[in-house]
Amino acid sequence: MNIRSRKEIMAVLQDAFSVQGKAGCRIQVPWGKSILDNRDLDRLLNYVTFEEAQAIFGDRLKSQDADEWGNVKTWDEETITAHIRNSLAFAFEKALGQRGISASLMHTVMKMWMWVIQDDELLDMAWYANYGLAYLYQIRDKHFPDLRPEL
Repeated sequence: MNIRSRKEIMAVLQDAFSVQGKAGCRIQVPWGKSILDNRDLDRLLNYVTFEEAQAIFGDRLKSQDADEWGNVKTWDEETITAHIRNSLAFAFEKALGQRGISASLMHTVMKMWMWVIQDDELLDMAWYANYGLAYLYQIRDKHFPDLRPEL
């Protein structure tokens, strides 16, 4: 996998959260439009230190929040691959369970991950029909052929 740099990720987070909070604003991101509840961007925040988050959020993040920030994941291929695999398994669970809203939200999360690993082919073919199952199977077949989706 060809993973984007942390610098690119930080730039996207900075841009996305600089416009958040404006009435009726859906954030434009490189993989389309971010989800209203930010579950795509929140996954990227797992790789950001509290200090980096302060630079992104400014006054919206208070110093007392540092204790709740948690452990920062390492931005490397092994960690990113595991995170994508877990997201894909969860996306399959929602799609196979015909959980419309959850399946749609996870579809966007998977588009975000395809952007992170620079898989433009799969990013460009991100159709959603049938809860996004065909798209999820394409990702599985290409990147995680041993993953067996379960309901």
